[in-house]
Amino acid sequence: MKTQRHQRGFLTAKNALLFLLLFLFIPFAVKVGTAYSENTFVEAALKNAGALEPPLIEMTKSQIKSKINSVFGLNNIRGAPVDAIEVVKNRDDVFVNVNYEVRENLFFNIDLVMTFENQLDLDKPELCCEPKKSKQKPKE
Repeated sequence: MKTQRHQRGFLTAKNALLFLLLFLFIPFAVKVGTAYSENTFVEAALKNAGALEPPLIEMTKSQIKSKINSVFGLNNIRGAPVDAIEVVKNRDDVFVNVNYEVRENLFFNIDLVMTFENQLDLDKPELCCEPKKSKQKPKE
């Protein structure tokens, strides 16, 4: 017959394991959640930029990039997404690509790397933000 003392020992080991898992999960959830919420703001800003007046499709590449930068500033988006704005203008299509990578240190030498790809097709801004293939010639 087991006494109350032996049962308590198992409970302590179970609690220690639970705390260990929590201390691993909470930093992971915070760092991943922050990066994904920032990407949600990037998507919303791109959708808003697609509805601007005058339409972005009538602007030059530098004007489009400047306008997207100002929309990002209004939405308090800074850092990697702002540096990653790329405007691709072909004969028929204009795309705004915001492709960036976020690297967060989880603990010690373990890093989390998250890659985000957002694309705004200025001909169809309502279909923002899933990346599509642009008809751009490959760089030589």
